[in-house]
Amino acid sequence: MRYLYHINLTYLKFSKHDLIAAAFILAAAVIKLQYHELWKDEWQAWLVARDMSMGQLLGFLNYEGHPALWYLYLKPWTLLASVAKEEILLSLAHLLAYGAATILLFRQSGLSLAEKIVFALSYFLFFEYGIVNRGYILVVLTALWLVHALKNQQKTAIITSLILLCQTEVYGAMIAMVILFYLVREKGWPPYKIPLAALGVGLLIFVISVFPRGNEDDFTRAYVQGGFSFDKLKLAFQGMLGNTFGIGLFTDTSFGGVSPLGMAVSLLAVIATTAVFAPQKKLYQTWLLAVAGFVIFSTLVFNGGVRQWGMLFVLFLILRLIQSHDYLTTRWQQSLVLALCLAPMIHNFKAIRQDIKLPFSNAKAAGAFIAEKIPENVPIVSLNKFETAAAAAYADRKMYELPSGTPFTYFYWLQKVYVPTQTELILFAKYKKVGGLIIVSPSPIDEKRFPLLKLWKSFTDENFKAEDYFFYVLDLRGGVG
Repeated sequence: MRYLYHINLTYLKFSKHDLIAAAFILAAAVIKLQYHELWKDEWQAWLVARDMSMGQLLGFLNYEGHPALWYLYLKPWTLLASVAKEEILLSLAHLLAYGAATILLFRQSGLSLAEKIVFALSYFLFFEYGIVNRGYILVVLTALWLVHALKNQQKTAIITSLILLCQTEVYGAMIAMVILFYLVREKGWPPYKIPLAALGVGLLIFVISVFPRGNEDDFTRAYVQGGFSFDKLKLAFQGMLGNTFGIGLFTDTSFGGVSPLGMAVSLLAVIATTAVFAPQKKLYQTWLLAVAGFVIFSTLVFNGGVRQWGMLFVLFLILRLIQSHDYLTTRWQQSLVLALCLAPMIHNFKAIRQDIKLPFSNAKAAGAFIAEKIPENVPIVSLNKFETAAAAAYADRKMYELPSGTPFTYFYWLQKVYVPTQTELILFAKYKKVGGLIIVSPSPIDEKRFPLLKLWKSFTDENFKAEDYFFYVLDLRGGVG
């Protein structure tokens, strides 16, 4: 009994690594809960999880383009909506996943403490996946859990984490494939027969749930069209490499396109990251094949942006962890990793400063206006439900869309925006038997098209996501025509 008691106490001891991890989690909590405001992408998953049945949710995934895990994780949290603010619940749910991932990172024994700190301080791990409340944090968490399970030869955890990793994002499935590809090359396939089967199951579930089906015209607008071209390849290469390891050093590829500086940074990123893995031939070959796969995916399937490109940074971290567990690494390799994390770390500090200084979106202010100024019996019609849903979520209020005239909370990303005519707005007011409507738009309306609408309130303060709100009044109490 004494021996067992001693073991338990040892397990519960906190090291300096744990204290540093706790400091990261606390810093993220302060920023998330005090400063960060939710925008439409963050609200969408919560609204889907809250307002859809399980059957509806699972049938909706092909429109979202994301597997089920994040929505299933949020579902129990939405049941607490009657006792706490929903924006707080969403932030806490995400913070729990971020905290678990951070602890797992600092519990890894292979990396130096300096490497763990710069990875944790990178823009991607801390801000993009740690502050912004999106399901990408589950890619980081499950990938780290898989590496931990592999190191400790925990068979059940390996199987479970592989299946779950495939249900996080398409990039999670790609990371899972890269990990097993390397392990099979390095150690042969017999030890990994069961993990390979688990990967197959995970990929099958992913394809069944997410593979596009339905209106072909809708899906063609969401994915890359026109086949391969060298221009697309250069954009994908610069985005995936330059805007990841050199983020902030040049204009985002999504806005500025390809540039000589961007291509130079991208080539240096390939050379430097490959050099980290160079002493292990099969590992650097795996990394180069993975980079090629990610770039080709971005070229042919989905362009993505910084959020998606950062998944390559996560893969680099995961392969670096696997390398550190299997091989002794030199001081120059560690120094190269620190150098590769320098730009993402500086960009993280800039993002934190901006998030504290500016609202992330004007949605919270617009939502407060709705809750305070617009009575429940006055219908609110949205001229663009994609851009206005976040304000409705903050107000805990449904808006109406036309031409259907139905209330909505979540939305279908692939639907085309329908802008009603003034006549349709008048007919909808008569149908609802009200003397007027409130119209909300993400941009100023055309006064010639809507001469009866009067601007009531606008929210145009500078914000991180450039999300603005304009409230108009359609007053029919004096009669029309």
